[in-house]
Amino acid sequence: MVKFQIQPDSDIPIATQLYDQLSFAITSGQFPPGKQLPSTRQLALWTGVHRNTVSKVYQQLKEAGLVDAQAGAGVFVKLQGETAPSGELSSLVRHAIDRLVQEGHSLEQIQQAFKEELKRRLRCSAVLWVACHAHDPGAGEIMATQIRQSLPIPIEVVTIEALPHLLEQDNSATTIVTNPYLYEATKQAIQGFDIPLIPVKIYHYRQEMARVQSLPPHSYVGIVSASSGILRVAENIIRSARGEDITIVSCMPQQREELHNITRFAHIIFVADSRAMVEQAITATRAQRIRPLEVVYCESYIARESLERLKLELGIV
Repeated sequence: MVKFQIQPDSDIPIATQLYDQLSFAITSGQFPPGKQLPSTRQLALWTGVHRNTVSKVYQQLKEAGLVDAQAGAGVFVKLQGETAPSGELSSLVRHAIDRLVQEGHSLEQIQQAFKEELKRRLRCSAVLWVACHAHDPGAGEIMATQIRQSLPIPIEVVTIEALPHLLEQDNSATTIVTNPYLYEATKQAIQGFDIPLIPVKIYHYRQEMARVQSLPPHSYVGIVSASSGILRVAENIIRSARGEDITIVSCMPQQREELHNITRFAHIIFVADSRAMVEQAITATRAQRIRPLEVVYCESYIARESLERLKLELGIV
């Protein structure tokens, strides 16, 4: 069961703390598609947050495309990037294609029997665009780097703001990938274009959060990532979990002075990406370090099962 931790004395607004924790639980798969969220009354009782604030946060999740509200039933996690099967036959076709691809059959070999379904999948295997916001290109680069390690196809990072113009000029990008946080904005940007959009689920960071919870009071915690969005969410979630009893400092790897200060003074550093630059900073500041340093290199940003699912969608084995 997901536990929500709200720090009423924090300078982070209570609504922001709750929104970040809920959206992270959804995008990391802890609340899977179709799961019903607690009622506003239940969540208010569990967290001590006013019921009106919970309602406001649920509305923000709905606007972000993460949940659906069903009258008289409740609020449910939305299934992103999937078209609901039109009957049992459509569902059977999709499962059969997944099985045949896993067994080593090419999409061309299966095309005659599954023409309509394969029309979309065959288009997906040419060029992959990874979408991110213009103000946070690091998020796109992180996703693209990880996908390149798994998929032998051309991959480019594009901004959501530039998508309409790019698609008007060049329609060769056959598939667009983004994270669940950006799915709705990307979907709106490509309206009117027949382009597949696939959200990739992010890693759950359970081990990292367990380590955060075990830290003694007054610990100095550093967070390093090339994405400003990852830094913001990570800092807010950690602060919500631990309050003000630990010091949290975050920076991007290119912020050399800030990174060197973290490697000098931190008890522990969580490195979301940019491992090489962090290791260089650790080496450069070794003589100036005032205490032993623990470094946690996060496993990945995209969940492994999501990468495997992406391979199937693209017909890659």
